[in-house]
Amino acid sequence: MIKAVIFDMDGTLLDSEKVGLLAWQYVIDKFHLDMDLTLPIASIGLNYNSMVKLFLDKFGDDFPFEEYWKCGKEFFADYKRNNAIDVKKGFFELSDYLKSEGIGMYVATSTYHDSAVENLTASGIISHFDGIVGGDEITKGKPDPEIFLKAAKLTGFPKEECLVVEDSNNGIKAGISSGIRTVYIKDIVDVPKETTEKAYASCADLSGIINVIEKLKR
Repeated sequence: MIKAVIFDMDGTLLDSEKVGLLAWQYVIDKFHLDMDLTLPIASIGLNYNSMVKLFLDKFGDDFPFEEYWKCGKEFFADYKRNNAIDVKKGFFELSDYLKSEGIGMYVATSTYHDSAVENLTASGIISHFDGIVGGDEITKGKPDPEIFLKAAKLTGFPKEECLVVEDSNNGIKAGISSGIRTVYIKDIVDVPKETTEKAYASCADLSGIINVIEKLKR
């Protein structure tokens, strides 16, 4: 019996990964960087420290990641001021179901806690959740399972009664490594089959999780 669902945020709850890639493309164009979106795509699901390491390993320690990251964040903030970040398809149907079943809703995101609260509030869904674990509250980012283990502890239920929902390769790996049933929701970046086939289930959108939970009742 599932008692709590733990959601990733970007790309799972909010259609924000595409905005993040727009921000990186803006940075690439502004600074005339000799790179494409391959590395930003590979960084999806990572927390800040893991992202920094990814870029420095590729471009060297003198790569001014912080400067570019700040510029990208400014682009993202400007975008949010002028455009709503859409909630992913099926969210409200799923939320109504989970509330009717008394199942808790939690967020485990690589985004820092305060930024996650801000983004969920701006999208009008912050009130749906019972707790949030941000990327600044852990020491090891996805694909390490730390964030999901911490979120499971926050729910107060054993791992066997939790469900993780993720869209990214790093996130799915983290969920699987945590020992929690992990459901894959496809976003803009294709996840390798060798990762998705290890997930407990795959759904076209968030409403599909209702069937996953109903089957676990049987």
